[in-house]
Amino acid sequence: MIFNDNLLLTDKYNNGLLVNLISFRRRFLSPNQVDEFKTLKYKTSKEVVDNEFYKKMHEEKQFIAKSLKDKYLSTIKENVNLNNIDKEITFTPTIILSYDCNSNCTYCYQKKINKPSEMMTKSKIDNISQFYKMYFKSIENKEYNGEIRQIILTGGEPLLIKNIDIIQYIKNVWPTSKFILQTNGLNLLEFLKVISPDRIKLIKVSLDGVEDYHNKNRHQDKYINGFDKIIQGIKQAIRLNLKINIKITVNTNSIFEINRLLDYLDTENLLYNKNITLGITGIYDYQNLFVNCNVNHTELEFMDRMIELRNYDDRIVTIPKILMPGFGKLDSLIIREINTLYKPKVYACDCHIHPNYKFDPDGNVYFCQMAFGLNSSKIASFYPNIEINKDIISKMKERNIFNMDECKNCSFKLVCGGGCPLPILINNKNPLKSNCEAFNNIEAISKLGKIYL
Repeated sequence: MIFNDNLLLTDKYNNGLLVNLISFRRRFLSPNQVDEFKTLKYKTSKEVVDNEFYKKMHEEKQFIAKSLKDKYLSTIKENVNLNNIDKEITFTPTIILSYDCNSNCTYCYQKKINKPSEMMTKSKIDNISQFYKMYFKSIENKEYNGEIRQIILTGGEPLLIKNIDIIQYIKNVWPTSKFILQTNGLNLLEFLKVISPDRIKLIKVSLDGVEDYHNKNRHQDKYINGFDKIIQGIKQAIRLNLKINIKITVNTNSIFEINRLLDYLDTENLLYNKNITLGITGIYDYQNLFVNCNVNHTELEFMDRMIELRNYDDRIVTIPKILMPGFGKLDSLIIREINTLYKPKVYACDCHIHPNYKFDPDGNVYFCQMAFGLNSSKIASFYPNIEINKDIISKMKERNIFNMDECKNCSFKLVCGGGCPLPILINNKNPLKSNCEAFNNIEAISKLGKIYL
């Protein structure tokens, strides 16, 4: 329920969490206060302002006056156009070394990409530098100094033995860049000898469950214990004082594998290690989800299963990121630490504001990694020739909540940021159209309280 730009979330005992979607202030409510809040929606304006509960929330600044809200939004809007003026533009490109992989995950969306297995080459890497020179000159009206602070290496699987030479070349082309490795972890141990620890900013590894389930789900060589190899690589990375992000991938059938995996990580002293962060993400057909632009039965079932799991395993609360369909930004707002500022989302992500582009081995450039193989979301080519779609890039740079009519009167606008632009591009619609994702699904929103409270 939403009233006065405040979102009410409740648990099964009717305890509540009130979240102001403009100021981002949060407040717990007792069951009686939850009932008081629910009645406000059905009162007249005079009855509301005379209501004692309303007065209390207003004094505590949980409710804010319209004049203050308008002033706040006006200030945000004024700052939007100052985003990159006379400022250094920082960006993190993603390089897909190939679509090849040494695993065969049952849920892999890249299997839909019916392409020959191209490889990233030295000449293609050189063209990435040339691409940015052309981009900065034609789009940003600035000179590119050749520097990139950090680079994401992904695939397919980036840490394949045949990729060692091209990784060494990338290291030499950008000698000061730090690397974020998105890997299944099978060859992590070997590559920690190839890429020196001082060049690695973060390693992202996914696990599907404990040994038996993980290995079965990945369809790897039956003579190789892939799970054990990944764990050994993680432990070696920790010994080198590297940061690890473990993404626990689950679907509605495997969600209760989380318990067994948390038990295992605990016994191996990995659950609460200072170098490790954990996240839970549902396995969806994201490209299909993008096309349909809504939350379907599978995602709702996933949320129900998360509620069941949360009810008997308190450790789930300690995991800082549970990625619900479309709710990533709301998730960050709700679970942030006390007295931690939350930055309003004027746009959904910075992929279309900053040139954090994704370069695949076929010579295509995308806004987002989830768009690989979808020609309608390609924004440029970098090999063999450099061709930049200036029209679509310019329109995407204008994409913010103040330029999208659907966002202007929406309470979620500073949390949603207008939604992911990819479904808009995939469906060949105007980039200045919003994508409400899960925020227009009352059933999905109502389940969040039972997960977080």
